[in-house]
Amino acid sequence: MIPASTLALPMAIDLPGIRWFARNACVVEREGVCEVFVGGLLIGRFGRRDRGVRNAIVVQLAADRHVHLQHLADAFGISVDTLRLIRRQFEAEGMAR
Repeated sequence: MIPASTLALPMAIDLPGIRWFARNACVVEREGVCEVFVGGLLIGRFGRRDRGVRNAIVVQLAADRHVHLQHLADAFGISVDTLRLIRRQFEAEGMAR
């Protein structure tokens, strides 16, 4: 049996509806619902109109210094300026609103 550490796995598969923002993290959009995966683990799900949930997820991901903010914004379908504004709003007002 081959040890799992020696298996080569494709990390950035380009399929419709999958938007990568890190080597092991992506947003998968299907039928108007976006699911966010990090390391194969589903960390959140939101619909097109669920901006509060989307914003909470994106703010937490942006806090990781290893995440490239342009890639993150692109994966979530927002601009870097919008991401910056969302982060500032959460800093000033917190999650509850």
